[in-house]
Amino acid sequence: MPRPQSHRQEDLSRAYVQAVIAQSGWSYGVPESDYGIDIEVKYVREIGGKYKSTGHALEIQIKSTTQPYIRDNELIFDLDVAAFNELANPTRGANAILVVYCMPSADSDWLAVSREQIVLRNCGYWVCLRGLEASGNQATKRVSIPLSQVFDADALGEMMEKVYGGEWIR
Repeated sequence: MPRPQSHRQEDLSRAYVQAVIAQSGWSYGVPESDYGIDIEVKYVREIGGKYKSTGHALEIQIKSTTQPYIRDNELIFDLDVAAFNELANPTRGANAILVVYCMPSADSDWLAVSREQIVLRNCGYWVCLRGLEASGNQATKRVSIPLSQVFDADALGEMMEKVYGGEWIR
């Protein structure tokens, strides 16, 4: 019997983020324990003829939705309040973003495989929540993500350059 739809949705959203990271050439790791971060992207560079980690990293929390709510060129997403407060924490020591992968509503449309290509349908959007006021809500906190903030190799590259330069992502 196949796993629940929510588990498959989670796997494909992680695959989307991993594909973007692989395309952009960064190294990444998956934390052993789930403390609110799903993937850590590591800045690597060539040092003395070998590629090495510089110690600079971007943390990513991944969510997905099959029913994206779009309003005024923004994706509106209800994030678990604990995840929101962790990502908004201004004393957080590392840059962290939220990526929300928008998937087709029918699970049969999520992935297409042919001899020529593998297609994960739709895309994800990213937002940095650092410095926003903590929420006292009980369950969720609504966040707005500009549709211009597509999580792709170019956006990730820009973020990683900021991370390496010691800047906070906004």
